[in-house]
Amino acid sequence: MLFVLLAGLHLPAWAGIYVIVHQDSPIRELSIDQVAAIALGRPVRFEEDVRPGFVDQSTTKRVFHEFHYRITSMSELQLNSHWARQVFTGRARRPRRLGDDEAVLHAVESDADLVGYLTEAPAADRRVRVVFTLEDLAKP
Repeated sequence: MLFVLLAGLHLPAWAGIYVIVHQDSPIRELSIDQVAAIALGRPVRFEEDVRPGFVDQSTTKRVFHEFHYRITSMSELQLNSHWARQVFTGRARRPRRLGDDEAVLHAVESDADLVGYLTEAPAADRRVRVVFTLEDLAKP
């Protein structure tokens, strides 16, 4: 049954997922493993003394499910279980869940320590930089 639920989450026409940071962040690029670690509240080592926070999209958005399915390899249920353990043990705090791309853009533009993700590349006049892009895996 879980397979049926996850299979329905893949979006064949998906354009991509764009992971962003503030334009003044010392983070220049991220690997998929680093993105997953940051999204799950796990420590990531950088040359600079940076401890990035993470802002998530709302669970009502398809991008939330696509991001976590493709980046963290977790369903919403698994993610809730993960965060329950992290919060209970005091290891990490659950990231804020924001309503949509615009809310994530605003949050990242306002805080140089945040990492977030979008469904479309940000406009050039925004105060953010794309550090990782996951294109649709179904494309040839």
